[in-house]
Order: sequence, then structure tokens, then C-alpha cells
Amino acid sequence: SYRGFEFSSNALKSVITVVAQIIRGGEQELLPPPPPPEDTVTEDNNIQLGGEKENLSAKIPTFQNETCCYNKDSAGVLLTDQKLELTQLPATGNARQQQFPAGILGSELESFGRRIVKAGGGEEEEEEEAVCMFIYTFIYLKVPLYDESNDQKFRVKRAECGFYPDELCSALFVGKPAAFKIGNFCQKSYQPKALSCIQTSCSCSTVLKTLHFITRPLSEEEGNFSLAYIITIHKELEMFVRLLRAIYMPQNIYCIHIDEKSPRDYKTAVQNIVNCFENIFISSKREHVVYAGFSRLQADINCMRDLVNSKVQWNYVINLCGQDYPLKTNKEIIQYIKSKWNGKNITPGIVQPLHVKHRTEVSYREYIHSGVPYVYPAKIRKAQPPHNLTIYFGSAYYILTKDFVEFTLSDARAKALLEWSRDTYSPDEHYWVTLNRLPDAPGATPNAGWQGDLRAIKWKDQEGLSHKGCKGHYVRDICIYGLGDLQWIIESPHLFANKFEAGREPLVLECLERRLRLKVLRQAQVPIEQHWRLQQHSHFNMQLGAELSLSSSTVQHAGGEKKIHSVQPG
Repeated sequence: SYRGFEFSSNALKSVITVVAQIIRGGEQELLPPPPPPEDTVTEDNNIQLGGEKENLSAKIPTFQNETCCYNKDSAGVLLTDQKLELTQLPATGNARQQQFPAGILGSELESFGRRIVKAGGGEEEEEEEAVCMFIYTFIYLKVPLYDESNDQKFRVKRAECGFYPDELCSALFVGKPAAFKIGNFCQKSYQPKALSCIQTSCSCSTVLKTLHFITRPLSEEEGNFSLAYIITIHKELEMFVRLLRAIYMPQNIYCIHIDEKSPRDYKTAVQNIVNCFENIFISSKREHVVYAGFSRLQADINCMRDLVNSKVQWNYVINLCGQDYPLKTNKEIIQYIKSKWNGKNITPGIVQPLHVKHRTEVSYREYIHSGVPYVYPAKIRKAQPPHNLTIYFGSAYYILTKDFVEFTLSDARAKALLEWSRDTYSPDEHYWVTLNRLPDAPGATPNAGWQGDLRAIKWKDQEGLSHKGCKGHYVRDICIYGLGDLQWIIESPHLFANKFEAGREPLVLECLERRLRLKVLRQAQVPIEQHWRLQQHSHFNMQLGAELSLSSSTVQHAGGEKKIHSVQPG
């Protein structure tokens, strides 16, 4: 008992359920679940789940790392002899340090925390007090118990948030204020670690299982409709892996374009991942990509040439960048294409407006200043477009039929437009949409506009019009999503969202990933393999680098053993 509240060990499950319901607000889970079987707690502290009898403590995960331990008896509450170091800055200016149990922010619970982890304590006492600590921590994060005035603030020097339960993500999806406070508290303490190559041997089967890749088609419909993906990347290995496993299906094919100026270790790590898949490959020709330059368009062209020469009979190609993430499952994307765009290309855009005509009316050149490449107008007026083409302006992202891709690589007008576009500004925003408006192009949509629902993007100049502002931060007038954007993202009808930074806003991606994987598995029409499931509680500070950066390793494929060699740039 604590301050008049008494909890029996038999009530442990009920109390935690109530607290979770408070966080969630009873409104929404990650996905609407199927009706659960009736659960009961027996007198010997066992849970009866759908006719099966399981011990309560056995259901609680154990994690250990350098900053804290999670004890099975603690029901996931931070019960540890490790300390959370807080520095209190009083009005006098003399800082004093206090040591509190990890996860608890209140000096009055210092002795209480020690009692919980004391040696020889009864199991029932530990469970009762664990519940108190769990509730106290939650209430503290929801309603601050101290005044955060200018003369007295707490600065967290070291904290470990452990894992995020699904309830927190569910609460973020519906905009619960308490969830933002808890989520932001945890993200502030998260320090992303460098993903370095590890000299070790590992089988590809281990990589596939550890990273939770889907390893067979989930339905007959999906197995008979292959998609091709072009992914252009240059940084954030963890973000790339999360994107790849979200869109990966064994019947699809994937071309990865790595920016030629990316670090050697980054290229090596990506190559080592790719070597574990027969349907993923690195583009045969790599570009030094410059923002808004021709090289970005050329990177897609390079992958397209490789894709049309592949043995996979794919139907459509979709291009992504390394900071995209899907909002729909593979099955939903296929059904969207079939139902609304069957046989047609998706290239959102309109006739070039006056305010962007400068992009194609004057010549642009690529420059390098202080090691940073950029494009700049050369004050040379360009010739008119070839073949008297009408230039359109639209999205750099598309979904194109294979016939249209072959058309762009062979048609005289397409080749001439490509050459004419070399010295234009951001040519990928006019090239695809202009060709797709040609009436005789395969799958053309001459009268289309901005339709397509390809990307959910918060543009800065659209604040108050299409969205209520960016809750993360803007980079080049595009929102890098924060926790407060999650509700807007999942309510969007778009297939993908842009942009994310896994290192800076990790919980945003964590929640979207868990939600998407739940949808994927619920839609599956084949038996679910255990490694397809993400962890019930995803360990927040996990290091993907230890799982995927396998340099000069021996890997095992279905067809035999394959030797991975370190990739040399160029």
C-alpha cells in the first residue's frame, strides 16, 4: 500500500489495464482489434487467456543495458538500482545533485524505490509497490508536481525510457496531451548511436528474422502483381532499413541508388543488406546528387534502365527517397492502383504556372561552395522546349506503368526533353508529368491535375490551408514530422508521407511502423511467421547497426553460401 491505496497482486492486471485506458482515453487503439477472449486472474496469480493458463510474471519482458534493468516482477516499471541523475538549479545558483530511482521524478519516493528492489522482499509486496510506482510515474508526467519556473528547472542528464507500449502510440494518434508529454520526455533522453560496420559473421536468414522482413507473398493478389521501387538514399542507415522492411515483399523488385558522395561505411552497410536479397540491387550507375539539380532525375533514369532489364515481370514502378515512409500496406497500394488508375500513370501536376517558369526559361548550373553543391541561375536564356512540348509542373514522385518507362527510355521526344532539361531547375518536377500528358504515351493522363494521393507533405506555405502547422521543424519549407503530426498523418488518404528523421524524432516512426505492420499481418491470407511480428514492446534504444552492418561477412542464401566482400566506392 502507498498513501492509503492498497493493491493486491490479483488486481495487478486490472490496474495496469485501467492506467493504459487512461492514457489511451478509451477512444482508439493502433488498429481496431478483434473481439478478445474473456481473461481471468486465478488465485495463484495466473492469467487465464482464452482457455490457456499462463503465469503473469512470465509475460513481462526483461531488458538489460548499460543504463537500467527491467525486472520481470516489476510489470515493466523501471525498478532498478541504477540511478537517474538530476541536476537541480535553485535560485541561489548553487547546483546540488540528487539521486532518484530511474523513471521516478520525486525525492519522496527515493526510499520507496529502494524498498521495491530490496533483497528478500516478498513477491506480492514487490508487485503491489510496482503498481504504485507505475501509477505515480504516469500521473507525474501527465500533471507536473513542481513549478517549472525560471529559477528552478530540472535538467535530465541521463535517462532511459526503455520501451514504448502500444497504448502510448494509440494516444498519440488521437492527440492526447499526456501522450505528447510522455513521448517528448523520452525523446529528449534518446541519443542515437552511430551505425558502424561490425566485423562478424552472420547468416542472411538471421538478418531477415532479426529485422522482421516479410519472406513470402501474403495473398494471391499480391503475388500476381509485382511492384518495382526506386529508392534514392544518402544518409540515415536506420531510416533506410525501416523504410525497406516496410515496403519489402519477395515478389517485388527494388533498385537502390546511393548518392556517390555518401561515406564509404554507409555504402558498405547498404551493400551488405542488399546482398541478402535476390530482388534488391544497387543501381549500376551512381550520381553525385545535387539538390534541385539534374542528377536527381538522372538517378531515377539509371534505375529504370536496370529495372527494364531485370527478369522480374513488374507492373508499376514507384520512386521514393530515404526519408519517405508508407501509410498503406502493399495490398492497399495495389488495390488503389487497380481501382482508380488501372493501366494509367500517376503524375500529379498542372500546366506550368507563371511563378515557376523561371525554372525552365533560364539556364542553371551546378556549383560547389564550401564543399556544398547547389544550383544557381547562369543568366542565359534557354531555347524553347523540343518538339513544341508544353511544359507541366508537378510532383517529382510518381507511379508509372512498365510500358511508360520503356517509352521514356526510347521515344525521341522523351530523349530530347531529357537533354533539354539538363540545365533546368529541379527537372524531375516537370519531366515525368510533361511526358505523361502526351496523348499517345502509354498509360497517359492528358487531362489529369493534382490527383494521385501519392505524398502527405506539410509545406510551410500551406499552413492554415491544408494543415495546421508543423509540430516538428521545417527544412527547405518541408515539415520534418514531430509527435504532434501523427494524428494528421494517419488521417491522410495518401500512400506515403514525407519527411521523417529517425534520429531526431524516433517515436514518430516507431508508432507508424507498429501500426503499419499490424495492418499488414491482419490483411495476410497466409499463416503468419513469428519473425514477421515486431516486438510486443519495441526496445527504444535498439541499435540496428549491430544487426545489419555486416562487413566482409559470410552469409547463407537459400541457394547456398555467398561471400560478402567490402564494397569499394566507385
